Amino acid sequence: MCDALKVFSVPSYPFPTANVPDHAHYIIGVVILFVGITGMLGNFLVMYAFCRSRSLRTPSNIFIINLALADFLMCLTQTPTFFVNSMHKRWIFGRKGAYVPEGLMTSCSWDYMTFTPSVRSYTMLLFTFVFFIPLGIIIFCYFCIFRAIRHTTRSPLQAKPHQGKL
Repeated sequence: MCDALKVFSVPSYPFPTANVPDHAHYIIGVVILFVGITGMLGNFLVMYAFCRSRSLRTPSNIFIINLALADFLMCLTQTPTFFVNSMHKRWIFGRKGAYVPEGLMTSCSWDYMTFTPSVRSYTMLLFTFVFFIPLGIIIFCYFCIFRAIRHTTRSPLQAKPHQGKL
């Protein structure tokens, strides 16, 4: 009976684990947790100050707020996942949550190693809709912000010569 219990108590992992000392996983997990909490707190304070102070609401500070919001959301979503996986020393979300484990086997990516038509089309769709289209939108938005900043900084300079001639 004891042998039967041992067979059922051994967990079956869908992915291999890395041959790394346990303390390395724990150290990386704690460092990521510290960086994530610091990032969330710091970016939250930047966004809070921007919302509370009207003098900070300038066109050039929109860049800062955009970066603070993106960084805050990355810290909020990625830190807990990586921390929990590091504490378990493996990817805990199973095959449905990942395709290919990477690094210390605590993070995953899509299956870019298989060259079937379905994987290739998924990779092309992924790059199109998750990289190229968002990149185009980001470039367009930053161009509009840059143009607005340039317009607001030129306006006072153009107004001064006209006032001097009067």
